[in-house]
Amino acid sequence: MIISGDSKTQWVLVTLGVHQGSVLGQPLFILFAADIPSLFPNHLSTGHPFGDDVQACVHGPCSVQLLLTCQNDALSQDLHIWMSSNRFNLNSSKTQLIWFGTPQQLQKLDYFPKISSFT
Repeated sequence: MIISGDSKTQWVLVTLGVHQGSVLGQPLFILFAADIPSLFPNHLSTGHPFGDDVQACVHGPCSVQLLLTCQNDALSQDLHIWMSSNRFNLNSSKTQLIWFGTPQQLQKLDYFPKISSFT
């Protein structure tokens, strides 16, 4: 039922899902996705879901760049599998890999473009 001022709609039986904009939508989604963090330890990573996003972090020295990349790829695959099995779609156009470090550390990465300074 939608109530706006003095007007209201008829009751409608909802057989699947939660009405968009419902106050129950976000808490139910959080409960539904509560097991996503259990995937992180399998890949020696940390992270957390928030809203309809998931942030995952793997960290280590530049010397193990390939291992970190493989861990990140495996975690992404597990997230994709979890999402697919729960009728979600991992939006690859919004999936990013970001390397953090000092300019000196980042220049040690094999495929990171060499930079002289951040301006």
